[in-house]
Amino acid sequence: MTAVATVAAATVAQQNGTVVLGPRLCWRRELKFPVPRYALRPLIADLNALLRPDAHVPAAGSYLVRSLYLDSPDFHSYVEKKLGASDRVKLRIRIYPPPRDAAVEDMGVIKFEIKHRRGEYVAKDVALADLRTYADLMPVVTRFSPIGTHCVSPPLARFLAVQRRDAMRPVLNIEFARHAFVWPAHRQLRVTVDERILAWRARDVLCDGGGAKRSVFAELGGILELKIRDAVPAEVERLVQKYRLSVRSLSKYAMAAPRAGIGLLA
Repeated sequence: MTAVATVAAATVAQQNGTVVLGPRLCWRRELKFPVPRYALRPLIADLNALLRPDAHVPAAGSYLVRSLYLDSPDFHSYVEKKLGASDRVKLRIRIYPPPRDAAVEDMGVIKFEIKHRRGEYVAKDVALADLRTYADLMPVVTRFSPIGTHCVSPPLARFLAVQRRDAMRPVLNIEFARHAFVWPAHRQLRVTVDERILAWRARDVLCDGGGAKRSVFAELGGILELKIRDAVPAEVERLVQKYRLSVRSLSKYAMAAPRAGIGLLA
């Protein structure tokens, strides 16, 4: 699914140093809960009984997600998170597997994401790309090569505008196994449980498996995340109470960066 707008969008996505947000960003609450090891399997079993696996979940019950995080030379995104800034922006490139009923040749989808956070509320400005488009664009992202004749969508133009404005480069890879659920009775609710979270220094490519992988949140079983636009359904709230889970401000990137020995954070 190659993007189909013109490269001229890259020049209009930034006005006087301020990047224009996407016209249709949907804000939602993101509530994160650390899950103790003893509670992880029972919680996942309860979620399977209450909810429905999303379209990407295979028969094994989870799928692998890999993310490439970008940051500035002074690690601005990391510092903002550690200082507790309530209004902040983060850039990442994430690869998801194809839906379980996809054709064999479907290699999944890559998302170039600008993640905006305001307190508990999050909105993502997302550009989709296939593996071929991604490979073509990586010199643009990693070495600030000229955009040239590349065709980019407006969301991707905004991503590149933020990235170049702040001189953001790939710094960290994170991968994890994700259990993901939806509830047909409540279309605005998505629930995920992430476990086996690993991190390593980034090179130039998203799927690079090199480098020493470090466990993140090793003391925990995983992270439960509720993504919702309004109130948490009572049934889900009861599960949270059953396992005595508490909301915390968690960031895989902020936790993983120093453990992976990233630059000034080593």
